[in-house]
Amino acid sequence: MHILEWIDTHRNATIGLCVGLIFGILIVVWSFWKALVVLILAAIGYGIGRLFDRGGNAHASLDRFDNWFRHRGP
Repeated sequence: MHILEWIDTHRNATIGLCVGLIFGILIVVWSFWKALVVLILAAIGYGIGRLFDRGGNAHASLDRFDNWFRHRGP
């Protein structure tokens, strides 16, 4: 089996491997907390990019988050 075929059939494992490798490198280069902040910001950027890729409305999404945040507590 060629590497590209393996990557295609094991997409989630490949993504997990890449994320783990990048996170490990970030921890070695920086401290754990700095690496964690970078990953959180990257996840937020991914979410915003995915929203726009799907043709979403950022204002409506922020309103949904605001409504959830206000009504989640006791």
